[in-house]
Amino acid sequence: MAALTTASQFYFASPLRPMPILPPAPHKVLVTCANGYVAMWVIPVLLEQGYSVRGTMRSEEKTTRLQEYFEEYGARAEWVVVEI
Repeated sequence: MAALTTASQFYFASPLRPMPILPPAPHKVLVTCANGYVAMWVIPVLLEQGYSVRGTMRSEEKTTRLQEYFEEYGARAEWVVVEI
């Protein structure tokens, strides 16, 4: 069995090797835990680039807050409550 040798064998984001570019819009992107810290940074970027976003969360009250926050994007931002 071959041993893993260096971190350079793995793909990671850096100024020298940026993350891959998403396919051109219009695509719909699913963002889980849409009310979370990381999602609140990612969702605006996706919407600004022309993507539609379907965000999931676990409570109806959080959906209302996100609808108000992203109302300028209209139907391109939709929110779904999921049950676990």
